[in-house]
Amino acid sequence: MVQVELSEIAKEINYLINGGSLHVGNLTVQLEPVLVVYHPSTTWKCPWCHVCDLDIADFSIPCWPFRNHKNWEEIIEDVKKRSESGAARAATDNGGVKGPRIFGFDLFHIIPCMLHCIMAIVRKMLRLTLS
Repeated sequence: MVQVELSEIAKEINYLINGGSLHVGNLTVQLEPVLVVYHPSTTWKCPWCHVCDLDIADFSIPCWPFRNHKNWEEIIEDVKKRSESGAARAATDNGGVKGPRIFGFDLFHIIPCMLHCIMAIVRKMLRLTLS
């Protein structure tokens, strides 16, 4: 499972996310970590909204609903009660959420893939031009 494989590095990254610093010789460096989200075969392309890979180029959809990050804990509690296959099925209804967060990044420190951003900009420009 990914949580187990990343457990040691997750501790370090979460330390930095929560204001920790790096010490290199006599120098202390404070970081502002960000997470860049991109994987070409992922179903859920965006950490901010519920766009699905099948719908990302569908210009008939006016907009996708934003994720409700406040209810993630409720979703995670529900998923924990399910089997692995049940969790995978539940992820379809919950924008890909099928387990606890590994990294504690704030939403505004998560950058979606550039393709998603560019498509949204082009779509908006087309709508404004064709209206």
